[in-house]
Amino acid sequence: MQFPTLKRSVTEFGCLLVALVVSLVLAGMAISSPAQTPSAKNAASAQAVYNEAGQALQQGDLVRARAGFEKFVKLSPKSPEGHNSLGWVLLVAGETDAAAEQFRTAIELRPGFQQAHTNLADALAAKKDLVGAGSANRSEVRPERRGSAPDAGSNS
Repeated sequence: MQFPTLKRSVTEFGCLLVALVVSLVLAGMAISSPAQTPSAKNAASAQAVYNEAGQALQQGDLVRARAGFEKFVKLSPKSPEGHNSLGWVLLVAGETDAAAEQFRTAIELRPGFQQAHTNLADALAAKKDLVGAGSANRSEVRPERRGSAPDAGSNS
């Protein structure tokens, strides 16, 4: 399977790759909680698939990464990290509609998943849906400031 030629520069791809790797590390590849795994029996298998897909991504092998994240999502459909990771690979491949759907699923599973909101905004911007991209970015979870009201001039 070949991916369509991307119009992104090597620098952009490198930045996106670094951003995904950082988000994978920050997410801690957290699939071990019972709500995110189909069963305890399959948890180790799902974790191994996710780890292999992450390694493929780090090596720049998008075909293997995509196949791995697709398999992981089938094994663990309630994992927001899995949907977000698959979405990112699809976005890099230029499949913005499919990527946006994966990011939306990740957000549905965990509404406060900041990286998925950012990735959805990127996918919508790539489709020239700037209104949707702005809306997705405004939907990101922002830390609350305790003991103070929002600034009167803020856009939040």
